[in-house]
Amino acid sequence: MSKSKPAISLDDRQQRILEAVVHDYVETAEPVGSAALLERHPLGIRSATLRSEMALLAEHGFLVQPHTSSGRVPSNVGYRYYVNQLMRDVTVPNTTIDRVDNRIRGNDHHVEAVLDASCQALADITGLPSLATPPATGVVSIHRIFLSPVTSTQTLLVILYDNGRSENRILTGFSLTAKESWILADALNEAAAGVSLTNLSDHGLPGIPRELIAFTAIWSVISSDVRTAARDMCSGVQVVVHRSEAALQHPEFRDVERFGHFLTLMQERAALLELLAGPALTESTVRIGAELGSSDLGSYSMVTAMYSVGNSQQGTIGVIGPTRMRYPEVIASVKHVAKTVGKVLQRLTFS
Repeated sequence: MSKSKPAISLDDRQQRILEAVVHDYVETAEPVGSAALLERHPLGIRSATLRSEMALLAEHGFLVQPHTSSGRVPSNVGYRYYVNQLMRDVTVPNTTIDRVDNRIRGNDHHVEAVLDASCQALADITGLPSLATPPATGVVSIHRIFLSPVTSTQTLLVILYDNGRSENRILTGFSLTAKESWILADALNEAAAGVSLTNLSDHGLPGIPRELIAFTAIWSVISSDVRTAARDMCSGVQVVVHRSEAALQHPEFRDVERFGHFLTLMQERAALLELLAGPALTESTVRIGAELGSSDLGSYSMVTAMYSVGNSQQGTIGVIGPTRMRYPEVIASVKHVAKTVGKVLQRLTFS
């Protein structure tokens, strides 16, 4: 999880007060006053002492007071301290695990279906919009190539990538028998299997083996299509987005202007891709407010995790929403879904 050293340290009492304010504000979406804190939490201090400590927390930037007569709410600094120092890990309920796993494993036909189902599941259990990137093409290579005659002038080229994705292309202008297709496919796999897509997109396939020189023209056509497919894959990184209707019920979106800004953000794939490409760890990454890299995102937080296929980090999945979110539950959910995605893609890739 992304961690930064707090500007100052808080004593035990101040930590308990900050934790209580975060808890109550996340639950109620209302500024938290000292009287309410004393009523809900066994802090063991007098009201005057609590007001003094809350004022000190505000002075150091951990709390803010939206209005003169209102209580306090956590600042982004306060959320960061809470996530780094005070937050307790939680586990995802077994019923939720079963629901998520069944949805993802029931849509394991191809990578896009897995990511779409994963984003839907994550949005459902967190109540926040979810997003994911497909496996990074920079470390993707061809797993296997198949050739099969379709008609007297058409041949089916099937390319399986080691990230679980696949592509079908119809080649025309020549004919192959089933035996010739098998021989050529075997040679193509010798030449291309395990070669990265970036390498193939730049250089294509190596020259045809000497014993197959009679198929030079056909080899050239296939090589051109493989190179084109590699280029398309490398340049076609997309973001899978699933908007949660529950997210629109957050009080933060009662402001029409802010709501419109958020909807615009969720439609800008390039901006979302840039956010997902930010610093991330295998476990999870939490970025709050300005840590997202834009002043326009100061009131949002993003929780992401990398999913892996085998020993390689492949892609990112996560959620974005108001800074007022249930961080322990959201982080646990994102980590679980990322782990499940990795397992499903591992099986899909090597099956």
